[in-house]
Amino acid sequence: MASLLGWLFILLIVALVIAIVLTVLEKITKFTIPVLIIALLVVGAFYFIYDTADLQQKFETGNKLFLLELDDSVAGAFSIKGNQEPVIIDDLSSYTLKPEQLDLLLDSHYKIIIVHWSAFDDINSITVGDIAVLKQDAKGIFKSISPKSLLTPQLAALFPTEDSARSSLFNLMFGAAYQKTGLIEMYRAGDVDIYPETMGLKVIKLIPEFVLKKLVK
Repeated sequence: MASLLGWLFILLIVALVIAIVLTVLEKITKFTIPVLIIALLVVGAFYFIYDTADLQQKFETGNKLFLLELDDSVAGAFSIKGNQEPVIIDDLSSYTLKPEQLDLLLDSHYKIIIVHWSAFDDINSITVGDIAVLKQDAKGIFKSISPKSLLTPQLAALFPTEDSARSSLFNLMFGAAYQKTGLIEMYRAGDVDIYPETMGLKVIKLIPEFVLKKLVK
């Protein structure tokens, strides 16, 4: 009997301790959760402001690399910095869409814009030299092992390498698409990806269009 009373006493003590701990934790939780939420919101707001300011200052003037994604591979590339002329990439052998490769490219580029074929939905043809190239023919050029062989001799002579033909055609096609749509609209529609996609960019994709128009005025 004494042993049973002893165990009951111990159980009562344990129950009392658990009750006290739970009560304290409940009070602490009621206080700490709002504080943590506020702290996270403040940190997030500061990061968003910093990231947005960084985009405004550097996106137009920074060196940006444009990659054409076709069947999960890089089919063309060029870079552009500010108002300078685009630099055509004439050797694509070292360019991939793997994150580790993209991270290496960020050493010399502010942002990497990955362009999907859907970005050219509103384009029927593109003029290369004095010749109009249909969009479906352009896709064949990008996929061809020897794209220069698909061009006229006059056009083929303009490009020193097969990759320079691809990249030059990509540059012309993107320029035409950009005039029709604009980079922000392409990004919001999912026709291009911007790497790395920071908080400011994610917000641009999510906010309503009428709010975005007021912000970019």
